[in-house]
Parts: sequence; structure tokens; C-alpha cells
Amino acid sequence: MMSAQAYIRDLARKAAEHRLHAAASFLEAQAPAVLFRKPMRTLDGTVVPVNFYWPGVLVEQDAETGEIVSQTPPGRAADRPHTAAFIRRTLREPLIQRTMRVARGSFHRVRFDWPGVLRVVDARTGETLAESEAGHPYQLKSWFVHGPQIETTTC
Repeated sequence: MMSAQAYIRDLARKAAEHRLHAAASFLEAQAPAVLFRKPMRTLDGTVVPVNFYWPGVLVEQDAETGEIVSQTPPGRAADRPHTAAFIRRTLREPLIQRTMRVARGSFHRVRFDWPGVLRVVDARTGETLAESEAGHPYQLKSWFVHGPQIETTTC
């Protein structure tokens, strides 16, 4: 039998998963083809166009031919540390952010941040309601737990 604390934690996690799926679908339908596009100067002085696509695919191209030099799968942007550092330095805001209406007139702010993390935030309170794994906007972060905290006491 499940304890009351475990039951509430399980319900909170399911609610967060539901919010995340709804937000990911909502944002995916509105996301532009390319979320980030800038030329990056490498250490040897070469200019390399860098593109970042939904749900977190990092692509570097040859500046002259347009040929793909490197394509990093979702969630693996850290595999390209120089490029990842360039994007972190360049970004000043989320890659994409929208407001999503939810039940009973409340709103959630849906943000897709570098390196492909989707966050669902209560627009009124600023509280994070769900957060995804990097590059996997439909997958709730493994450690994410939202909801009431129950304190247990022993006598």
C-alpha cells in the first residue's frame, strides 16, 4: 500500500507530466523552423554558421558550401563545448516563449531555453510547474517533483 506522501507525490508528478506534454505540443506547433541562427568564429578564425532546431538539434555548417559539418542529437549539445559556450554567451532570452491559456482563465508561460529545456511556469506566481530533460521536451526531468510538501512526524 502506498503512503499518503507517496500518493500525493505521484499525483503531482502526473500533473506535471500532463502540463509538460500540453506545453510541448503547444510550443512545437508554433516554433519556427530554426530557433537560433548565428555565425560563430572558431579558434582558428573560420566562420561557421550555427543553427539550433526544435527539439534541441545543434547543427554547424560549412560557411561556403552550406554542407553540415556537425549535427548533434537532442540533449547532447554539451558534446560541442565551444559551440555550446558560444550560444550561452549570445542568448539574452529564451529561444521561444509563449503564453498558454489553461483551464478557468489561468495562464502558463511556456519557455524553451538553451540547451533545449522546456519549462512551464505559472504566469501569475512565477512558480515552475514542469521542466523537461534537455533536448526532450516531452520528457519530465527525472528529479522534478512539484506539489504540496507533506511533513511526516514520528511520535
